[in-house]
Amino acid sequence: MKKKSEMDDILNEFSTDFRAKGDKALEQYVREYPELTEALYEHAGLARMFRHLPDAKMTPEEEELRTLKSISLVQNLLHERRTQMNATAEKEALHFNSLRERLTERNATYETAAESLRLSPLILKLLDKRKVRPESIPRLLFEKLSGILETNFETTFSYLSLKPIPSGGFYKADSAPTFPVQSEFADLVKHDPDLSPDDKDYWIAFPTIEKE
Repeated sequence: MKKKSEMDDILNEFSTDFRAKGDKALEQYVREYPELTEALYEHAGLARMFRHLPDAKMTPEEEELRTLKSISLVQNLLHERRTQMNATAEKEALHFNSLRERLTERNATYETAAESLRLSPLILKLLDKRKVRPESIPRLLFEKLSGILETNFETTFSYLSLKPIPSGGFYKADSAPTFPVQSEFADLVKHDPDLSPDDKDYWIAFPTIEKE
């Protein structure tokens, strides 16, 4: 990637050549500096706009100042566009469709994540299916899970707060469940046979989100 000073020099030269050669100069510079394509097109657009402004006699110093202002405007526009693109990319990077999918993308599994969290794989699976009432979960679990998933608290909380995923199985029309039941986090921890007494005490000691 070119340094800012190099970019300024190239855009300055392009400004002079574009006034003399027009679109031929644009095509030439795009071929030679493809990484500056967007900046060159922005600069060319501004140059065309300036052509329609009332003509005025300018000293060489004024001409140079106008060129510098044009370069600065293009760079500001590019900066704003990159900032918007980065914000969108960051938001997309934090989003995920399931815990399993997010863990797999990070070469992890329910089992490895559960070990790090001092929970059982079963509880993680229930969290993934949103079978645990989110308000009954300690904030610490959201924070630790967000670290493993490489996302943030808000994204993890939003995912676990979505409508529960129905359990698989076949039901008669009049007996099909209309809404999956959610469990309390503390109840799952207390009755999980795969958790040690120390792990159970560890999680039960933390206040839930709704009791903070």
